[in-house]
Amino acid sequence: MRCISGKLFLAVCVLACSPCVFAADQERDEQFKISFVRGYDVASVLPDSDYQASIKRMFRGEEVEFYLQDGGYTETGLLPIIKSSNIFYINTHSGDSETEETQVIKVKLPSGGDPSQQYLTPDEIRAAVGTDGGPKLVIINGCNTTDYHLGNAQRIDRRLATGFGIGPNAKGRAYLGWQSKVVAGAADKYLADKLLKAWTTAGYQNHYPTLKEAHEKAGRYSAVNRLNIVGDANLRYDFIRGYIGKVPIKGVWKLKPPEDPEKQKDLAMWLALRFVLTGQGRIYAYSPLDANLKSTGLNYWRLDGDYTTPQITLIQCDENGKRLQVFSAPLSVNPDSPNRIGLVSGEDTLWFIRDRNTR
Repeated sequence: MRCISGKLFLAVCVLACSPCVFAADQERDEQFKISFVRGYDVASVLPDSDYQASIKRMFRGEEVEFYLQDGGYTETGLLPIIKSSNIFYINTHSGDSETEETQVIKVKLPSGGDPSQQYLTPDEIRAAVGTDGGPKLVIINGCNTTDYHLGNAQRIDRRLATGFGIGPNAKGRAYLGWQSKVVAGAADKYLADKLLKAWTTAGYQNHYPTLKEAHEKAGRYSAVNRLNIVGDANLRYDFIRGYIGKVPIKGVWKLKPPEDPEKQKDLAMWLALRFVLTGQGRIYAYSPLDANLKSTGLNYWRLDGDYTTPQITLIQCDENGKRLQVFSAPLSVNPDSPNRIGLVSGEDTLWFIRDRNTR
């Protein structure tokens, strides 16, 4: 596999796209898991059927699980839920612990267990999910987990957010927690009906708000309770949903005309096409001016790399699906600008923007 130059990339695309289109089987988008957990010995509205219905409407089409076991979960019961979740929410007792000298989530003590097993620590969470693993969004609806000027939280390694691998400068991941004590059972409705509803609701031109914007729209829960965002305050629901499905740039895109008129001539065919990126890393293209174009070969791409250094791989096949050539190029994907992506080609960057008039 080799990096693609500007001329080579253009030649491949002309061969693949003109006068035909990319064709790909329509595959079902991967779901990502959203978990709501009733913690140990807490009052909660999570068991309420109307509350659950509201949550499922927000995350329509996704795998939403409610964990409502009587008496809560032990640390061995809770850790697998955390590890398997992409969005993790828990209503719980939490905060500073004198015995553990760290922030903790209070859990159910197993039968015959040691008293220390009633506290889930950042180290135990980190050991389960890894430094870069775990949920993309964590919401701890419990007391005192972002009051960093107090007690154990003065040390960053003793904070719950750090246990989930989410530091102050994290990108693509975020942690929400209260700075003060809170009645978590009452705060459930605020977090769902106000904040999460705002965050999962697309606005003008199908534009989703950032966590910070959703928080501002939701307003303060009360005069004494402050909710803080740790990590990426610019995290958007559509961006993490797409990235978890391995396609952070799902949708319909068009090439932005370059300022140089000569380059516009070279890219005339590209400028006339719309590119549809679907689940499982598939791409197809069509011309809005000629809907009857037929494909002579299967061409598809996949996304490689991690959140900070993704790259696109274009695989050109013949009409029988036999692989002919493979090319790769890095992508410029910015979570702050989800409607604009760049494909780095040699010394140039080809910019694509969402075609907002096409669904």
